[in-house]
Amino acid sequence: MMPCAAERTKSRVPVPKTYLSPKELEEFKQELLDVRRKLLESGDADRTSKVDNLSNKRGVLSEIDQALQRIETGTYGMCLATHRAIPRTNLKGMPWAKYCYND
Repeated sequence: MMPCAAERTKSRVPVPKTYLSPKELEEFKQELLDVRRKLLESGDADRTSKVDNLSNKRGVLSEIDQALQRIETGTYGMCLATHRAIPRTNLKGMPWAKYCYND
């Protein structure tokens, strides 16, 4: 998968409101909160990977927090670069996705 062409260029045009139903938004919100809780509760397997895991966890937690904010502002599920809808299948695989992807 290749990131969308406009991924690296930030537009000043406001992101359109979500296409997802209130029920879907609530389901994605719960999924994000569950993943966030699991990340915060999980320990590191060994000392060698501790730094890598911590860095990765912080990155994912930040992405999750941003996704939760997009739910609150009503822009969740919309690509931040192209303003097109992120496919539901992409959101189900990675609920904190913020960009759409082209094949």
